[in-house]
Amino acid sequence: MRHENVIMVLDQIKLYANVVEKKQHDNAIRMLCEELSKPEVIIRPLYEEILLEMKKTARIKDYLSILVCRTIRDLARGSEDSSALRLSDSHVQFFKNKVLQTIDDDYPHQYG
Repeated sequence: MRHENVIMVLDQIKLYANVVEKKQHDNAIRMLCEELSKPEVIIRPLYEEILLEMKKTARIKDYLSILVCRTIRDLARGSEDSSALRLSDSHVQFFKNKVLQTIDDDYPHQYG
């Protein structure tokens, strides 16, 4: 296994408490990929970054997948002030630079 892959696996172990939680988030990521017509290599890093931020302050973690999905949909719509997560300016800029330009290319803005 390459060094980068080992680091990614270790990061995911910290991010997901157990196999059941990982499967829940994997399913949410797959659904977002289908909905936004984007590959997992684009959606997963965005999803996991938001999940990590939300986990830091969440008291109840059962609904995090729903909140993360809502945040990504809000970002895809162009809403910088997601109802699910108040993003810092640096996060908004990161998401715009890394992800939104690819979503904007062919996302039909159905939710607006």
